[in-house]
Amino acid sequence: MNDASSGVKISDGPSDITIFNRGTSPKLNKFAAASALVFLVFVAVCAQSIKANDQKLQKLRAYYETAQRLEREENWSEAEKAWRAALEIVPDDARALTNLGVVLNRQNKTTEAVGAWNRAIAIDPKLAGPYFNIGLNLVKAGDYNAAISPLQRTLS
Repeated sequence: MNDASSGVKISDGPSDITIFNRGTSPKLNKFAAASALVFLVFVAVCAQSIKANDQKLQKLRAYYETAQRLEREENWSEAEKAWRAALEIVPDDARALTNLGVVLNRQNKTTEAVGAWNRAIAIDPKLAGPYFNIGLNLVKAGDYNAAISPLQRTLS
C-alpha cells in the first residue's frame, strides 16, 4: 500500500507503519504525522545514547585490562593512572576504587589508599576487599584492636 490515496507508509525493514489512511480527519492526520516524527526522533536519540554507552563500556574495559596487566608487571604508578582513568568514566565503581587503593598502598600512599577503600565501602558495603585491605594495614601498623572490626566485616 504505497499509493498516495491510501495514506503515508514508512517501510524500513520487516514491518511497515501507516501514518494515516484516507478518510481520517485532517487534524488526526497532522497528529499522527507529528507523533510519528516525535517517535522517530526518540528512536534516533536512543540509538545515539546506546552507542555512546557502548563506547564508554569499551573504554572502561580497556582501562581495567590495562590496569590489571600493569599490576601483574608491578608497574604501580601506571596502574594507578589506569584505575583513575576508569574512575573518570564510572566514578562510583567500588571495585575500581578497591584496586586503586591496592596500587596506592603498594606505593606507600597509605592515607590515599584507605580513602579509596572507604569510598568503595560507602558505595558497596558488602564488598569484602576494602575491609580486608584496611584490616591488613592496621595489623601491619601494629594496631591489632582496630584491625578486628574490618577483618570481621570481611567474613560477614
